[in-house]
Amino acid sequence: MNSLNDRLTANDVKDTLKGLRKSTGSYSLAYEATMGRINQQHTQRSDLARRILAWLVHARRPLSFGEINHALATQLGKSSIDFGDTYAEEAVLSVCAGLVTLNDKDGTLRLIHYTAQEYFQDTWMRWFPDESVAIVDTCLTYLSFDEFKGGPCVDREALRLRKTHYGLLEYAAKHWSSHLGDQDRLAEVEKTKTETMMSFLQDAFLVQSAMQAVHEDLYPGMHGTHLSAFLGLKDLTMLLIERGQAADNEDALGRTPLWWAAEKGYADLVTALLHTQSVDINRTERLGVNGSLCQTPLIRAAENGHEAVVKVLLTEEQIVVDVVELFGRTALSRAAHNGYQNIVQMLLDIRGLDVNKKDKLEQTPLYCAAGNGHEGVVKVLLATEGVDINSETRRGRTPLSHAAQHGHEGVVKALLASKWINIHSKDWWGRTALDWARIEKKDSVVALLMAAGASDTSGPTTGETT
Repeated sequence: MNSLNDRLTANDVKDTLKGLRKSTGSYSLAYEATMGRINQQHTQRSDLARRILAWLVHARRPLSFGEINHALATQLGKSSIDFGDTYAEEAVLSVCAGLVTLNDKDGTLRLIHYTAQEYFQDTWMRWFPDESVAIVDTCLTYLSFDEFKGGPCVDREALRLRKTHYGLLEYAAKHWSSHLGDQDRLAEVEKTKTETMMSFLQDAFLVQSAMQAVHEDLYPGMHGTHLSAFLGLKDLTMLLIERGQAADNEDALGRTPLWWAAEKGYADLVTALLHTQSVDINRTERLGVNGSLCQTPLIRAAENGHEAVVKVLLTEEQIVVDVVELFGRTALSRAAHNGYQNIVQMLLDIRGLDVNKKDKLEQTPLYCAAGNGHEGVVKVLLATEGVDINSETRRGRTPLSHAAQHGHEGVVKALLASKWINIHSKDWWGRTALDWARIEKKDSVVALLMAAGASDTSGPTTGETT
Protein backbone atom coordinates (compact mmCIF):
# COMPACT_ATOMS: atom_id res chain seq x y z
CA MET A 1 0.00 0.00 0.00
CA ASN A 2 2.88 2.36 0.76
CA SER A 3 4.22 1.80 -2.76
CA LEU A 4 0.95 3.21 -4.18
CA ASN A 5 0.95 6.42 -2.15
CA ASP A 6 2.54 8.60 -4.84
CA ARG A 7 0.67 7.09 -7.82
CA LEU A 8 -1.73 9.72 -9.17
CA THR A 9 -3.50 7.98 -12.07
CA ALA A 10 -5.36 4.73 -12.50
CA ASN A 11 -2.79 3.46 -14.99
CA ASP A 12 0.05 4.30 -12.60
CA VAL A 13 -1.66 2.22 -9.93
CA LYS A 14 -2.22 -0.68 -12.37
CA ASP A 15 1.38 -0.63 -13.56
CA THR A 16 2.65 -0.63 -10.00
CA LEU A 17 0.43 -3.57 -9.08
CA LYS A 18 1.63 -5.52 -12.12
CA GLY A 19 5.19 -4.84 -11.12
CA LEU A 20 4.57 -6.09 -7.59
CA ARG A 21 3.03 -9.25 -8.96
CA LYS A 22 6.02 -9.97 -11.21
CA SER A 23 8.82 -8.85 -8.93
CA THR A 24 10.40 -11.68 -6.94
CA GLY A 25 11.74 -9.18 -4.45
CA SER A 26 8.51 -7.28 -3.82
CA TYR A 27 7.59 -9.31 -0.74
CA SER A 28 11.08 -8.94 0.70
CA LEU A 29 10.96 -5.19 0.18
CA ALA A 30 7.59 -5.03 1.92
CA TYR A 31 8.85 -7.04 4.91
CA GLU A 32 12.04 -4.99 5.05
CA ALA A 33 9.97 -1.84 5.27
CA THR A 34 7.68 -3.35 7.91
CA MET A 35 10.61 -4.41 10.08
CA GLY A 36 11.94 -0.90 9.73
CA ARG A 37 8.67 0.47 11.14
CA ILE A 38 8.71 -2.10 13.95
CA ASN A 39 12.21 -1.10 15.00
CA GLN A 40 11.25 2.59 14.96
CA GLN A 41 8.72 1.99 17.75
CA HIS A 42 9.56 2.66 21.37
CA THR A 43 12.05 0.13 22.73
CA GLN A 44 9.54 -1.87 24.76
CA ARG A 45 7.19 -2.26 21.79
CA SER A 46 9.91 -3.20 19.31
CA ASP A 47 11.45 -5.68 21.76
CA LEU A 48 8.05 -7.33 22.25
CA ALA A 49 7.46 -7.53 18.49
CA ARG A 50 10.81 -9.26 17.91
CA ARG A 51 10.08 -11.79 20.67
CA ILE A 52 6.69 -12.59 19.14
CA LEU A 53 8.13 -12.96 15.65
CA ALA A 54 10.96 -15.18 16.90
CA TRP A 55 8.46 -17.57 18.46
CA LEU A 56 6.23 -17.68 15.39
CA VAL A 57 9.11 -18.21 12.97
CA HIS A 58 10.77 -20.98 15.01
CA ALA A 59 7.66 -22.71 16.42
CA ARG A 60 7.45 -26.43 15.62
CA ARG A 61 3.67 -26.17 15.34
CA PRO A 62 1.06 -23.37 15.35
CA LEU A 63 0.87 -21.77 18.78
CA SER A 64 -2.25 -20.54 20.48
CA PHE A 65 -2.46 -17.00 21.77
CA GLY A 66 -2.39 -18.40 25.31
CA GLU A 67 0.83 -20.31 24.64
CA ILE A 68 2.50 -17.24 23.15
CA ASN A 69 1.28 -15.12 26.04
CA HIS A 70 2.79 -17.49 28.61
CA ALA A 71 6.05 -17.51 26.65
CA LEU A 72 6.13 -13.70 26.68
CA ALA A 73 5.28 -13.55 30.38
CA THR A 74 8.01 -16.03 31.40
CA GLN A 75 10.94 -14.16 32.85
CA LEU A 76 14.34 -15.58 33.71
CA GLY A 77 14.78 -15.91 37.45
CA LYS A 78 11.05 -16.13 38.20
CA SER A 79 9.56 -19.36 39.49
CA SER A 80 5.98 -18.90 38.32
CA ILE A 81 3.80 -16.99 35.89
CA ASP A 82 2.83 -13.51 37.05
CA PHE A 83 -0.36 -12.76 35.17
CA GLY A 84 0.43 -9.10 35.54
CA ASP A 85 3.15 -9.74 32.93
CA THR A 86 0.75 -11.03 30.25
CA TYR A 87 -0.43 -9.00 27.25
CA ALA A 88 -3.77 -8.09 25.70
CA GLU A 89 -4.48 -9.38 22.19
CA GLU A 90 -4.56 -5.84 20.84
CA ALA A 91 -1.07 -5.13 22.15
CA VAL A 92 0.41 -8.29 20.64
CA LEU A 93 -1.13 -7.61 17.24
CA SER A 94 -0.40 -3.89 17.12
CA VAL A 95 3.32 -4.05 17.92
CA CYS A 96 3.87 -6.44 14.99
CA ALA A 97 2.67 -3.86 12.46
CA GLY A 98 0.36 -6.20 10.58
CA LEU A 99 2.77 -9.14 10.26
CA VAL A 100 0.79 -11.27 12.72
CA THR A 101 -2.83 -12.34 12.75
CA LEU A 102 -5.05 -14.22 15.20
CA ASN A 103 -7.02 -17.09 13.65
CA ASP A 104 -10.61 -16.84 14.87
CA LYS A 105 -11.33 -20.53 14.20
CA ASP A 106 -8.61 -22.20 16.26
CA GLY A 107 -7.18 -19.33 18.31
CA THR A 108 -3.68 -19.66 16.88
CA LEU A 109 -1.37 -16.75 16.30
CA ARG A 110 0.24 -16.83 12.84
CA LEU A 111 2.32 -14.81 10.44
CA ILE A 112 0.12 -13.02 7.94
CA HIS A 113 1.33 -14.95 4.85
CA TYR A 114 3.52 -17.92 3.99
CA THR A 115 5.97 -15.58 2.27
CA ALA A 116 6.58 -13.93 5.64
CA GLN A 117 7.65 -17.31 7.02
CA GLU A 118 9.99 -17.82 4.07
CA TYR A 119 11.43 -14.33 4.45
CA PHE A 120 12.16 -14.65 8.15
CA GLN A 121 13.57 -18.15 7.86
CA ASP A 122 16.30 -16.58 5.73
CA THR A 123 16.76 -13.36 7.71
CA TRP A 124 16.00 -14.09 11.40
CA MET A 125 19.70 -13.88 12.27
CA ARG A 126 19.54 -10.26 11.20
CA TRP A 127 16.32 -9.26 12.94
CA PHE A 128 16.00 -11.26 16.18
CA PRO A 129 19.01 -13.53 17.00
CA ASP A 130 18.89 -12.83 20.75
CA GLU A 131 15.17 -13.44 20.90
CA SER A 132 15.67 -16.78 19.11
CA VAL A 133 18.25 -17.90 21.66
CA ALA A 134 15.87 -16.96 24.45
CA ILE A 135 13.29 -19.55 23.30
CA VAL A 136 15.24 -22.42 24.86
CA ASP A 137 15.85 -20.40 28.02
CA THR A 138 12.15 -19.56 28.22
CA CYS A 139 11.14 -23.21 27.81
CA LEU A 140 13.57 -24.38 30.50
CA THR A 141 12.56 -21.59 32.87
CA TYR A 142 8.93 -22.55 32.37
CA LEU A 143 9.63 -26.25 32.93
CA SER A 144 11.47 -25.36 36.16
CA PHE A 145 8.59 -23.49 37.81
CA ASP A 146 7.95 -24.26 41.48
CA GLU A 147 4.69 -25.99 40.52
CA PHE A 148 6.64 -28.77 38.79
CA LYS A 149 9.31 -29.28 41.46
CA GLY A 150 6.91 -31.49 43.37
CA GLY A 151 7.03 -34.05 40.59
CA PRO A 152 4.43 -35.48 38.19
CA CYS A 153 0.70 -35.37 38.80
CA VAL A 154 -0.94 -38.24 40.65
CA ASP A 155 -3.69 -38.85 38.08
CA ARG A 156 -4.97 -37.81 34.66
CA GLU A 157 -7.41 -35.24 36.00
CA ALA A 158 -4.67 -33.46 37.94
CA LEU A 159 -2.52 -33.50 34.80
CA ARG A 160 -5.38 -32.05 32.75
CA LEU A 161 -5.78 -29.20 35.21
CA ARG A 162 -2.03 -28.59 35.25
CA LYS A 163 -1.93 -28.34 31.44
CA THR A 164 -4.94 -26.03 31.47
CA HIS A 165 -3.34 -23.69 33.98
CA TYR A 166 0.13 -23.86 32.42
CA GLY A 167 -0.64 -23.55 28.73
CA LEU A 168 2.96 -23.65 27.50
CA LEU A 169 3.88 -26.77 29.48
CA GLU A 170 3.28 -29.39 26.79
CA TYR A 171 4.96 -27.39 24.02
CA ALA A 172 7.99 -26.52 26.15
CA ALA A 173 8.41 -30.11 27.33
CA LYS A 174 8.17 -31.55 23.84
CA HIS A 175 10.16 -29.05 21.83
CA TRP A 176 12.75 -27.30 24.00
CA SER A 177 15.55 -29.52 22.73
CA SER A 178 14.57 -29.16 19.07
CA HIS A 179 15.04 -25.38 19.38
CA LEU A 180 18.70 -26.00 20.16
CA GLY A 181 19.11 -26.66 16.46
CA ASP A 182 18.08 -23.08 15.68
CA GLN A 183 21.19 -21.95 17.54
CA ASP A 184 23.64 -23.79 15.28
CA ARG A 185 24.27 -20.61 13.28
CA LEU A 186 25.05 -18.54 16.36
CA ALA A 187 28.37 -17.96 18.03
CA GLU A 188 29.03 -20.24 21.00
CA VAL A 189 28.87 -17.34 23.45
CA GLU A 190 25.34 -16.51 22.28
CA LYS A 191 23.87 -19.98 22.72
CA THR A 192 21.87 -21.26 25.64
CA LYS A 193 24.35 -22.05 28.38
CA THR A 194 25.04 -25.68 29.24
CA GLU A 195 24.47 -24.97 32.93
CA THR A 196 20.94 -23.78 32.18
CA MET A 197 20.12 -27.16 30.66
CA MET A 198 22.02 -29.10 33.32
CA SER A 199 20.13 -27.38 36.12
CA PHE A 200 16.89 -28.73 34.65
CA LEU A 201 18.20 -32.20 33.79
CA GLN A 202 19.72 -32.77 37.24
CA ASP A 203 16.31 -32.41 38.93
CA ALA A 204 14.48 -35.74 38.56
CA PHE A 205 11.13 -34.27 39.61
CA LEU A 206 11.33 -31.58 36.93
CA VAL A 207 12.33 -34.16 34.34
CA GLN A 208 9.43 -36.44 35.23
CA SER A 209 6.93 -33.57 35.26
CA ALA A 210 8.06 -32.52 31.79
CA MET A 211 7.96 -36.04 30.38
CA GLN A 212 4.51 -36.69 31.85
CA ALA A 213 3.19 -33.64 30.03
CA VAL A 214 4.15 -35.21 26.69
CA HIS A 215 4.24 -38.98 27.27
CA GLU A 216 1.99 -40.05 30.11
CA ASP A 217 3.32 -43.62 30.08
CA LEU A 218 7.06 -42.99 29.81
CA TYR A 219 7.96 -40.75 32.72
CA PRO A 220 8.00 -43.01 35.84
CA GLY A 221 11.42 -43.02 37.44
CA MET A 222 13.14 -41.06 34.67
CA HIS A 223 16.28 -39.09 35.40
CA GLY A 224 18.15 -36.56 33.35
CA THR A 225 20.24 -39.19 31.57
CA HIS A 226 17.08 -40.93 30.38
CA LEU A 227 15.57 -37.73 29.01
CA SER A 228 18.78 -36.53 27.36
CA ALA A 229 19.24 -39.98 25.78
CA PHE A 230 15.59 -39.96 24.66
CA LEU A 231 16.28 -36.62 22.96
CA GLY A 232 19.65 -37.66 21.53
CA LEU A 233 21.61 -35.02 23.43
CA LYS A 234 24.94 -36.83 23.52
CA ASP A 235 27.10 -34.14 25.15
CA LEU A 236 24.57 -33.47 27.91
CA THR A 237 24.11 -37.20 28.57
CA MET A 238 27.82 -37.75 28.98
CA LEU A 239 28.19 -34.63 31.11
CA LEU A 240 25.43 -35.86 33.43
CA ILE A 241 27.30 -39.15 33.79
CA GLU A 242 30.51 -37.26 34.56
CA ARG A 243 28.63 -35.41 37.31
CA GLY A 244 27.43 -38.56 39.00
CA GLN A 245 24.35 -39.93 37.28
CA ALA A 246 24.88 -43.63 36.60
CA ALA A 247 25.48 -44.60 32.97
CA ASP A 248 23.34 -47.72 33.54
CA ASN A 249 20.67 -45.96 35.57
CA GLU A 250 17.23 -47.57 35.31
CA ASP A 251 13.89 -45.80 35.18
CA ALA A 252 10.82 -47.36 36.79
CA LEU A 253 10.44 -49.78 33.87
CA GLY A 254 14.07 -50.85 33.77
CA ARG A 255 14.96 -48.74 30.76
CA THR A 256 18.51 -47.41 30.73
CA PRO A 257 20.00 -44.49 28.78
CA LEU A 258 21.44 -47.09 26.39
CA TRP A 259 17.97 -48.56 25.83
CA TRP A 260 16.52 -45.13 25.07
CA ALA A 261 19.36 -44.21 22.72
CA ALA A 262 18.93 -47.52 20.86
CA GLU A 263 15.16 -47.13 20.71
CA LYS A 264 15.47 -43.69 19.13
CA GLY A 265 18.33 -44.58 16.79
CA TYR A 266 21.15 -42.38 18.16
CA ALA A 267 24.18 -44.43 17.10
CA ASP A 268 26.79 -41.90 18.27
CA LEU A 269 25.24 -41.81 21.74
CA VAL A 270 25.04 -45.62 21.85
CA THR A 271 28.75 -45.75 21.04
CA ALA A 272 29.60 -43.22 23.75
CA LEU A 273 27.57 -45.08 26.39
CA LEU A 274 29.20 -48.40 25.50
CA HIS A 275 32.60 -46.77 25.95
CA THR A 276 31.79 -46.03 29.58
CA GLN A 277 32.31 -49.78 30.18
CA SER A 278 29.66 -49.72 32.90
CA VAL A 279 26.52 -50.56 30.94
CA ASP A 280 24.86 -53.94 30.52
CA ILE A 281 24.31 -54.24 26.78
CA ASN A 282 21.85 -57.13 27.20
CA ARG A 283 19.71 -55.69 29.97
CA THR A 284 16.00 -55.86 29.25
CA GLU A 285 13.28 -53.47 30.26
CA ARG A 286 10.78 -54.74 32.78
CA LEU A 287 7.15 -55.43 31.92
CA GLY A 288 5.12 -52.33 32.68
CA VAL A 289 1.56 -51.11 32.55
CA ASN A 290 2.19 -49.47 29.18
CA GLY A 291 2.70 -52.80 27.43
CA SER A 292 6.49 -52.89 27.33
CA LEU A 293 7.89 -56.13 25.97
CA CYS A 294 11.01 -56.76 28.06
CA GLN A 295 13.23 -55.94 25.09
CA THR A 296 16.99 -55.45 24.99
CA PRO A 297 18.53 -52.43 23.24
CA LEU A 298 19.34 -54.70 20.28
CA ILE A 299 15.77 -55.95 19.90
CA ARG A 300 14.41 -52.42 20.16
CA ALA A 301 16.83 -51.04 17.58
CA ALA A 302 16.17 -53.95 15.20
CA GLU A 303 12.41 -53.56 15.51
CA ASN A 304 12.63 -49.83 14.73
CA GLY A 305 14.97 -50.28 11.77
CA HIS A 306 17.96 -48.41 13.21
CA GLU A 307 20.71 -49.98 11.12
CA ALA A 308 23.56 -47.86 12.48
CA VAL A 309 22.67 -48.72 16.08
CA VAL A 310 22.38 -52.44 15.32
CA LYS A 311 25.78 -52.33 13.64
CA VAL A 312 27.35 -50.71 16.70
CA LEU A 313 25.75 -53.16 19.12
CA LEU A 314 26.81 -56.20 17.10
CA THR A 315 30.46 -55.19 17.34
CA GLU A 316 30.40 -55.70 21.11
CA GLU A 317 31.73 -59.04 22.35
CA GLN A 318 29.16 -59.21 25.15
CA ILE A 319 26.14 -58.93 22.85
CA VAL A 320 23.66 -61.81 22.95
CA VAL A 321 21.66 -61.83 19.72
CA ASP A 322 19.15 -64.56 20.61
CA VAL A 323 17.63 -62.95 23.70
CA VAL A 324 13.86 -63.37 23.62
CA GLU A 325 11.33 -60.75 24.64
CA LEU A 326 7.97 -61.24 26.33
CA PHE A 327 6.29 -62.81 23.28
CA GLY A 328 9.27 -65.00 22.50
CA ARG A 329 10.55 -62.90 19.61
CA THR A 330 14.20 -62.11 18.98
CA ALA A 331 15.89 -59.21 17.25
CA LEU A 332 15.82 -61.29 14.04
CA SER A 333 12.10 -62.00 14.15
CA ARG A 334 11.28 -58.36 14.97
CA ALA A 335 13.40 -57.08 12.08
CA ALA A 336 11.93 -59.70 9.73
CA HIS A 337 8.39 -58.84 10.80
CA ASN A 338 8.94 -55.16 9.98
CA GLY A 339 10.81 -55.77 6.73
CA TYR A 340 14.27 -54.43 7.61
CA GLN A 341 16.29 -56.46 5.14
CA ASN A 342 19.72 -55.01 5.92
CA ILE A 343 19.30 -55.61 9.65
CA VAL A 344 18.12 -59.18 8.98
CA GLN A 345 21.28 -59.78 6.94
CA MET A 346 23.50 -58.29 9.65
CA LEU A 347 21.96 -60.59 12.23
CA LEU A 348 22.20 -63.65 9.99
CA ASP A 349 25.91 -62.96 9.59
CA ILE A 350 26.35 -63.74 13.30
CA ARG A 351 27.60 -67.31 13.67
CA GLY A 352 25.32 -69.64 15.62
CA LEU A 353 22.13 -67.61 15.21
CA ASP A 354 18.99 -69.80 15.17
CA VAL A 355 17.23 -68.77 11.95
CA ASN A 356 14.18 -70.91 12.82
CA LYS A 357 13.66 -69.73 16.39
CA LYS A 358 9.93 -69.61 17.08
CA ASP A 359 7.99 -67.14 19.20
CA LYS A 360 5.20 -68.12 21.59
CA LEU A 361 2.81 -68.56 18.66
CA GLU A 362 5.41 -70.81 17.02
CA GLN A 363 6.03 -68.28 14.27
CA THR A 364 9.50 -68.21 12.70
CA PRO A 365 11.16 -65.08 11.26
CA LEU A 366 10.34 -66.43 7.77
CA TYR A 367 6.67 -66.76 8.68
CA CYS A 368 6.58 -63.18 10.01
CA ALA A 369 8.23 -61.76 6.90
CA ALA A 370 6.09 -63.80 4.49
CA GLY A 371 2.80 -62.77 6.07
CA ASN A 372 3.73 -59.10 5.89
CA GLY A 373 4.83 -59.24 2.27
CA HIS A 374 8.50 -58.45 2.82
CA GLU A 375 9.85 -60.10 -0.31
CA GLY A 376 13.45 -58.96 0.15
CA VAL A 377 13.62 -60.34 3.70
CA VAL A 378 12.05 -63.62 2.57
CA LYS A 379 14.70 -64.04 -0.13
CA VAL A 380 17.50 -63.34 2.35
CA LEU A 381 16.11 -65.92 4.75
CA LEU A 382 15.60 -68.51 2.01
CA ALA A 383 19.25 -68.11 1.06
CA THR A 384 20.30 -68.94 4.63
CA GLU A 385 21.49 -72.44 5.35
CA GLY A 386 19.12 -74.45 7.50
CA VAL A 387 16.02 -72.30 7.13
CA ASP A 388 12.81 -74.33 7.48
CA ILE A 389 10.60 -73.20 4.61
CA ASN A 390 7.68 -75.37 5.75
CA SER A 391 7.77 -74.57 9.46
CA GLU A 392 4.33 -74.67 11.03
CA THR A 393 2.72 -72.47 13.65
CA ARG A 394 0.60 -73.68 16.52
CA ARG A 395 -2.34 -73.97 14.12
CA GLY A 396 -0.39 -75.53 11.32
CA ARG A 397 0.03 -72.41 9.21
CA THR A 398 3.09 -72.22 6.95
CA PRO A 399 4.87 -69.19 5.47
CA LEU A 400 3.33 -70.08 2.08
CA SER A 401 -0.25 -70.21 3.36
CA HIS A 402 0.27 -66.98 5.30
CA ALA A 403 1.61 -65.16 2.24
CA ALA A 404 -1.12 -66.65 0.00
CA GLN A 405 -3.88 -65.52 2.36
CA HIS A 406 -2.70 -61.90 2.14
CA GLY A 407 -2.04 -61.96 -1.59
CA HIS A 408 1.69 -61.30 -1.49
CA GLU A 409 2.58 -62.45 -5.01
CA GLY A 410 6.30 -61.73 -4.83
CA VAL A 411 6.67 -63.70 -1.61
CA VAL A 412 4.62 -66.60 -2.99
CA LYS A 413 6.82 -66.71 -6.11
CA ALA A 414 9.98 -66.72 -3.98
CA LEU A 415 8.68 -69.58 -1.83
CA LEU A 416 7.47 -71.61 -4.82
CA ALA A 417 10.93 -71.31 -6.38
CA SER A 418 12.36 -73.49 -3.61
CA LYS A 419 12.53 -77.21 -4.29
CA TRP A 420 11.77 -77.87 -0.61
CA ILE A 421 8.38 -76.15 -0.61
CA ASN A 422 5.34 -78.25 0.31
CA ILE A 423 2.39 -76.64 -1.41
CA HIS A 424 -0.04 -79.30 -0.16
CA SER A 425 0.53 -78.70 3.57
CA LYS A 426 -2.75 -78.45 5.53
CA ASP A 427 -3.35 -76.43 8.66
CA TRP A 428 -5.53 -76.96 11.73
CA TRP A 429 -8.67 -76.26 9.64
CA GLY A 430 -7.59 -78.57 6.84
CA ARG A 431 -6.79 -75.69 4.50
CA THR A 432 -3.88 -75.42 2.10
CA ALA A 433 -2.30 -72.27 0.73
CA LEU A 434 -4.59 -72.56 -2.30
CA ASP A 435 -7.64 -72.69 -0.05
CA TRP A 436 -6.58 -69.52 1.73
CA ALA A 437 -5.94 -67.70 -1.54
CA ARG A 438 -9.40 -68.65 -2.78
CA ILE A 439 -11.13 -67.70 0.46
CA GLU A 440 -9.53 -64.25 0.36
CA LYS A 441 -10.11 -63.97 -3.42
CA LYS A 442 -6.46 -63.48 -4.28
CA ASP A 443 -6.88 -64.59 -7.89
CA SER A 444 -3.33 -63.92 -9.04
CA VAL A 445 -1.96 -66.03 -6.17
CA VAL A 446 -4.46 -68.78 -6.98
CA ALA A 447 -3.08 -68.84 -10.52
CA LEU A 448 0.49 -69.08 -9.25
CA LEU A 449 -0.33 -71.98 -6.94
CA MET A 450 -2.31 -73.84 -9.59
CA ALA A 451 0.56 -73.45 -12.03
CA ALA A 452 2.91 -74.88 -9.39
CA GLY A 453 0.77 -78.00 -9.05
CA ALA A 454 -1.55 -77.14 -6.19
CA SER A 455 -4.90 -78.91 -6.40
CA ASP A 456 -8.30 -78.62 -4.80
CA THR A 457 -8.69 -80.14 -1.35
CA SER A 458 -11.65 -81.05 0.79
CA GLY A 459 -10.78 -78.27 3.17
CA PRO A 460 -13.45 -75.71 4.08
CA THR A 461 -13.70 -72.57 1.94
CA THR A 462 -15.58 -70.37 4.37
CA GLY A 463 -15.41 -69.49 8.02
CA GLU A 464 -12.61 -68.22 10.23
CA THR A 465 -9.86 -66.46 8.27
CA THR A 466 -7.54 -65.26 11.02
